[in-house]
Amino acid sequence: MKNPLHNIRFIGTGGAFDFEYYNSSAIIRHQGENVLIDCGNRIYSRLRELGLAGLPDAAVITHLHDDHVGSLVSLIAHRIYIEKRSERLRLYYPDEDFRQVLHEFLSFALRPVESYVQLVPLRQIPGLKNINTSGRHVDWMPSHAYIFEEKENRIIF
Repeated sequence: MKNPLHNIRFIGTGGAFDFEYYNSSAIIRHQGENVLIDCGNRIYSRLRELGLAGLPDAAVITHLHDDHVGSLVSLIAHRIYIEKRSERLRLYYPDEDFRQVLHEFLSFALRPVESYVQLVPLRQIPGLKNINTSGRHVDWMPSHAYIFEEKENRIIF
């Protein structure tokens, strides 16, 4: 059995105010692509430090607090303006409500949003599922955990 830990690289392990540990984030190798989980306010700079800013093919976001999504726009801009990539970052969303909230968030900086990212329903990605955790972190905020399954390996984030 392949060790599932070979498929995950932690970018940060801290919370909102744990600056030395960066924000909680990881890149998981899943179905042949690199999926970034969360892109908090310190994650884009950390990806740059590690030479990994161009690595993510796709991303999932757990919820819209700044320490989970605060530098997502910078990562998207890096891909387009620094790397000159025409392929848009794919953002996987778990349900229509979350897609709408994510789209609204991105529209403050990126218009039209679809010119910068490709919003893809999670159900289209084999082995990638979500757990709806809405109301468990903040009463009114949609939130999700993600399950990455490939063969007999499972990573839950």
